[in-house]
Amino acid sequence: MEKLKEEGHDCLPSSYSIQLHPFWVRMGAKAFDTCVNDNLTQAQLLKYMALGAGSLSPAGAYVAPYTISELKSDGVKCLMKAYVEASDGPSRDEKDAWNGRIDGGFAVKDWHGFISAIPELADPDAEKVTQAFVDISLAYYERRAEAVSFVDAVKAAGRQSWRDVSIYFYGELPVVLEEYDQYVKECQYGFARSSLNRAIKLADRECRALGHNYRLIEQELVSSIYRTWTAMEQDLIGDSPALVILRNKQREMKVDLAEAKADLRAYVKHFDDLEKKNKTLERLVWNFEKEQEDYSHQLERTRAALGSPAACYAIGELRNLLSDKTGACRASFFRGRLAGMNAQPEVVEQELFQVASRKSAAWWAEVSEIRSLFNACRESEGFGRIEALKGRIRANPIVTVTEGSCKPVEQPFLLGALNKFAPLPHCRKTTVPEIEGETLSSAADMLNDAELVIAGKPEKVEPKEGQTPGVVIESDPRPGSTARVWTGVRLTVVDRFPEEDLVEMPKVLGLTATAARDAVAAAGLTPVVKRGLAANKIEYEPDHIYHANHEEGDKLARLTEVVMIKYGPRPKVKVPKIAGSDITKARGILTAAGFVPGNPAAGNPAPEGKEPGEIYGSLPETGSEQEMFTTVQPLVYGLRAQDSAEEDASEESDDGEEEAEERPVPPVNGKPPQVAASIIEKGSFFVAGSVTPGNPAKEGEKPGMVQSTVPAIGSPQPKGTVVNMLVVMPVQDESAAEEGDVAPEAPAGEDDSWIGRWRVAGKHTSDSGKVTDIRGMMEIAPRQGMLTLKWSTEKDGKLKKVMELPVAVGPDNVLRVHPDTLKKMESEGSASGSGGVIGNEVNKIALMFKEILKTLEISRQANQCAVSVSDPKKGPMTLAFTCIREGDASQ
Repeated sequence: MEKLKEEGHDCLPSSYSIQLHPFWVRMGAKAFDTCVNDNLTQAQLLKYMALGAGSLSPAGAYVAPYTISELKSDGVKCLMKAYVEASDGPSRDEKDAWNGRIDGGFAVKDWHGFISAIPELADPDAEKVTQAFVDISLAYYERRAEAVSFVDAVKAAGRQSWRDVSIYFYGELPVVLEEYDQYVKECQYGFARSSLNRAIKLADRECRALGHNYRLIEQELVSSIYRTWTAMEQDLIGDSPALVILRNKQREMKVDLAEAKADLRAYVKHFDDLEKKNKTLERLVWNFEKEQEDYSHQLERTRAALGSPAACYAIGELRNLLSDKTGACRASFFRGRLAGMNAQPEVVEQELFQVASRKSAAWWAEVSEIRSLFNACRESEGFGRIEALKGRIRANPIVTVTEGSCKPVEQPFLLGALNKFAPLPHCRKTTVPEIEGETLSSAADMLNDAELVIAGKPEKVEPKEGQTPGVVIESDPRPGSTARVWTGVRLTVVDRFPEEDLVEMPKVLGLTATAARDAVAAAGLTPVVKRGLAANKIEYEPDHIYHANHEEGDKLARLTEVVMIKYGPRPKVKVPKIAGSDITKARGILTAAGFVPGNPAAGNPAPEGKEPGEIYGSLPETGSEQEMFTTVQPLVYGLRAQDSAEEDASEESDDGEEEAEERPVPPVNGKPPQVAASIIEKGSFFVAGSVTPGNPAKEGEKPGMVQSTVPAIGSPQPKGTVVNMLVVMPVQDESAAEEGDVAPEAPAGEDDSWIGRWRVAGKHTSDSGKVTDIRGMMEIAPRQGMLTLKWSTEKDGKLKKVMELPVAVGPDNVLRVHPDTLKKMESEGSASGSGGVIGNEVNKIALMFKEILKTLEISRQANQCAVSVSDPKKGPMTLAFTCIREGDASQ
């Protein structure tokens, strides 16, 4: 067993001393010599001695059946005196004093005080005390069966105590090692280290316990041999029952000692396993921390590469480092040095998505900048930016992780938007004509023909010798240079213009934009109307001029640009709900919402539970968006059919055959305008009014047919009400818009201007069902102080002029033939009077054409236009089509 120490194990303590004649031997001899008598049997004496020793021993709990209450007075006195006499500590005088105290009345409560006076009773090794007591009992009374059986009971109690501790020790180490293995499996190496350290301490403690167990058995065996060898040698025959029992006990102790030795040597092997686990754990921890460090570096590289082409490769490398990390081990991997770094690949992939979103937003923002360049006619710079952006898209595409795969994201919409960019129509180039040396009037005409205008007032300089007053001597841009169409050209002219070359600025303030534009154009100037303040006050008249850059009466050169500012449209607000209110409250609600309350209008007959005159809706309807200060009529329930019949009967009896005061507007939706007009005027109760464009065709609607009326179909109206018709407009022909580039947005304040080039497209269905395609160009430009309309049809990609007419814009923003042209046609028609059949037919055709021109009207709402004429034979006709502006003379 000493080899265990040589191997470095501190499990085996030094051998215990042999117990031959200790205090307990002397005490036992004294007690049996003086105390055994009729009042205290030998068995009772052993019991009291066991109780005394057991009070100092862990085994004392196992002799609890022998309670201190059984200590009889005489027996206790004799036992106490035996303790005193057997002790080597007290002097003779002290022993006599203690004996006197014992005789005088020793109580059980004095037991612990008595023990403190006997040095041998204060032995700190309680187990040795108990064991020594047992050994002494065997040595003196090994032939007494009662004594031996009692001692065996005490020994069994002591051993039972050790077995309990042993079971506890041996049960804990496997559990701790199982914890260690589980923590290693989950890569929780910190907890694994704690478990392993605890296992090492447990193993060390268990090993020492086994060592002490071995020494106790060894001491018991050796002491027994020393004490009994003389008696056993005297029993040569070996027939003494007590000695036979003793030999058997010694044999059992030898077997126990051998087993204790084997257990101890076997247990030492645990230390080799623990040492292996310790080295394995150190290696695992080092590898784990190295992997975390490598992952941390790759994480830093991956985040730095998220915006570059290497993003997918970097994310793949990051995932490769986690290929062997699953379950709880993967969760443990992101603790420690990676805690708080949001290091999981899923987080990095989300960061990649955010980078992709920012990159996409930046690209589309650049598309907007490119669009601004094209709108500003900086095509070269725009095309350069397009190529640069395409290069960046190819070199560094957007990448994202989808369905576990990292790959580039195609950009069809972005590239499609870039490929659609092209020079806009208003960016066309023209050449400044040779206007130097020309009069201001001629220069203005030449610039107009070249699609240019005069910018502001011409600069006047003092005439030099040989220079003619009123002649252009310089222009900016210079003649022969290129400029965008409708660019303003600044002129320098010789002073003292001839009076015939100057025109007077007309009155424009307070006029509608159309009337002001016509007045300026009629004066020989170039009108430009821009939108200013919104008409959000009732005194602000929408579309009326409130400012101009020239004052009324100023003398200006012909075609000088006159910039006028008009009020914008009224803001749109929603019609509030007034149903259920009385008239006074309804008026207050409408006024507060920004509307003008109108007179109530009778609507549907009152249903069951409702009373005639109760408000149930409004015209326009509740919730619809209307311009501020629009007149809104409350709709009230009319009389029920029965009440109406009774009222009619009463009126017939009282007043005769007087006709009803109101009638509902007849249903004319889906009918041609001329048919609808005849239905409306049937019975001479209503008057058919204007025909204007409505909304684009919905499913089941046919363009050119009546869509709705104002007032609404079915609403009760008095006699003489004018019923205006809105016709279905065709859905915009997308192919027409795709042939060119996207139409530029109308400049601020110019959305109601007719000046410019308009691409028209649509379909017309005649009463017979024949469908005719409408495709061409409508050009409207100022010329010779008035507007000129040129209509061209398109065929095989080429435009062919069909007609050209002087036109004027009315207060309702509707184009009509210029009044001067109609007057001229009247005078020419009355002067021409060729006779004959052919001449008469020609005159009839001319008169018919003149009547058509008189009724010609072209109206527009946004990109929807309509041409309305009244044919003397066929009646009113409406042709609806889309009209998209391609250029504007005011730009």
